[in-house]
Amino acid sequence: MNKKCFIAGFVLLFLIVSAVILFYSRRSDQNEEGISELQTMETEESVRGDEQGEKSESPDKEFEKEKSYSESVNDEVQIEETEKEEGAEKEEIELMDYAELDIEEFMKETGIHLFQDKEEQTIWATDDDVIWVYTDGGKIVGLEVDGILCEEKAEELIKKEGYPYTLAGISLNDEISYIKETVLRDACHDEGMLHEEFYSSLYLSKLGIETLQVIHDGDKIRMLSAGFDQSLKDNSEHLEYIWTDRIRHKEGTKNDKLEAVQEPYAHMPGGYQGSENIEKTVVWIKYPTLEIPGEPEMTENANAVIREAIKKIEDNTYKKTDKNIVVTADYKINYISGEFISISFDVYVDEETVKWQSCNINISRNGEKAYLADWGITKEKVAKECFLSEELDEEDVEEYLKNYDTNWDKYTMFIRRCVVFVKDPDQESELCASKDWERSVRWYRE
Repeated sequence: MNKKCFIAGFVLLFLIVSAVILFYSRRSDQNEEGISELQTMETEESVRGDEQGEKSESPDKEFEKEKSYSESVNDEVQIEETEKEEGAEKEEIELMDYAELDIEEFMKETGIHLFQDKEEQTIWATDDDVIWVYTDGGKIVGLEVDGILCEEKAEELIKKEGYPYTLAGISLNDEISYIKETVLRDACHDEGMLHEEFYSSLYLSKLGIETLQVIHDGDKIRMLSAGFDQSLKDNSEHLEYIWTDRIRHKEGTKNDKLEAVQEPYAHMPGGYQGSENIEKTVVWIKYPTLEIPGEPEMTENANAVIREAIKKIEDNTYKKTDKNIVVTADYKINYISGEFISISFDVYVDEETVKWQSCNINISRNGEKAYLADWGITKEKVAKECFLSEELDEEDVEEYLKNYDTNWDKYTMFIRRCVVFVKDPDQESELCASKDWERSVRWYRE
């Protein structure tokens, strides 16, 4: 009995233990399945999160990304603006290139909007008053770039745009020293008021400019002004001037038998000048020769005028005396354009007496001699200025006016001034001496 009970109890205990083990085994499997499902869900959510992350990240990440994109766009815009600015510098607008257009076409082609003055309808200007255009019958006759009247606005334009407009290749704020060495290197020059200068040259003539007015502050260009002449431009476009210096050097003990020096001095040595006892006559004349490519007849005519002026120097110095003297002469080109050239020679005799010889060439008449009438200066104008001077005798003036139509070497033309030398009939030399300077007539050209 006890044995049976013992066996029954053991079987019951075994069943209970088995049931417990089976229960926990199933829970473990469920837990593992649950963990596996959870991991699967987390993996799927992670994948979905990554996919959504491509569309929408966290606020901080989105801000950083937008900031990076914004900076990138700004960089591109800055690069484009820089390229535009550089392009603007490369594409400067030369106002004289459009001067032959009428005012409406000028505005259209240059992109410059001009306003017509209500009182002076021939004057047009930009809203900031920097660019001025002067017209006659709708055609442009003058251009001006003014950085003085509206200095602040001009400075703003220069800083903002580098000022893309030029007049004869010159822009506001350019250095005057640089301009003189480049654009105006071959130009003639005349002084005006303080820091005001006037220029003429073949280069300017080719743009249709007879005279260019420049105002600066001693360093930077502040204003530019020029008239426009279409005929001057048309007549000058094909021309080119090639200047060469020449030296005529002669020596000898007898003035009628001077011999040319084979290797002339580049500069007259000081030993010849100021000597009390001159043992031989020395003649040293520096003069220019001109070549105009494609114009052989014009070239020959112009050089013939220069040679005749040199002959006058010789005829009125050493050839007038048997005395041994030293003659030194150098030249200056006082005016040059596509129409005229005016040259003057400073002549020294024994380094004491200064004389002048003028030489004027009319390029528009194939390089022949230029008379006052060719410049538009009438006989009445000369007579009026002569009598107003009160420096000349009436007989001298009348004698000069007799030769008005043939005088090509008794006047010198500057950019703004005309100087006429009225010879004293009692004077032996044809050259104008230093004492004659007070007897000359000077006036501003109209």
